[in-house]
Amino acid sequence: MGTSFFFSCCFLIFSNRREMDPFAFIVQGLEKPVRVHTVSNETVDGTLLAVDDHCNVMLRGWKVVGHDTKGVEGPASSSLLAPIRFIRGAQIKTITLVQ
Repeated sequence: MGTSFFFSCCFLIFSNRREMDPFAFIVQGLEKPVRVHTVSNETVDGTLLAVDDHCNVMLRGWKVVGHDTKGVEGPASSSLLAPIRFIRGAQIKTITLVQ
């Protein structure tokens, strides 16, 4: 009984880890505010609109944040009602949920 209980516990622990892969975690953040840090040291805040299996993301209502933004805060307000930005997955260092 002791050995089978041990293996059952190990299976349960490892099977739960597989359920929470990084892509599944990001998908749970759809329609929530996120902060994306890029390899070009840009930080972009916005609402996560879409993500694909290459971790390409689309942000709605985005703006560049931080003290090194070079004056960029997002698109002109007259250009779109809900500005959307596409960021290629290869350009992303981190994605974090913003509270």
